Formats: sequence, structure tokens, C-alpha cells
Amino acid sequence: MHCKREVFWIAKLSEKRFCEAYMEFYNGKMSINKASEYLGISRPTTTKYFSMVLLGQPLPKDLFKKKFKKKSRKNP
Repeated sequence: MHCKREVFWIAKLSEKRFCEAYMEFYNGKMSINKASEYLGISRPTTTKYFSMVLLGQPLPKDLFKKKFKKKSRKNP
């Protein structure tokens, strides 16, 4: 007997692009459909995340891509 497991996948978004899309939407310069296209996620997901921001709810912890710091090579 196999157990059915639901798998939830969270697309990794660019934090910069998310903030840009949200601010453009909030200021009435971008529709929710255009914001969804810009972010590369579905309209319902975009609506959900934007609503969470408006309501002051935390976004999923793994929503944004990790930022990698460039290692500086220092000469000893």
C-alpha cells in the first residue's frame, strides 16, 4: 500500500523583482496580471503573496533566491 503525499513546491523569486512588481502594483502602475508575468508565477499566487504583504503576514521563508556573496580574493 502506497501513501499519497502532497508535494508543495515554492518557486524561488528574485526579491528585487518581487519588490519592484509589488510597488508598481501598489502605486497603480502595473496590473496583477502584468505583475504575475513579470514574476513568472500564476495570478492566484501573486495575489496571495501581495495580500500577505498588505496584511503584514510573513511570506514563505524559502520564497526568495539566496543571495550569494562574491568571495573577495585578498593577497596575503
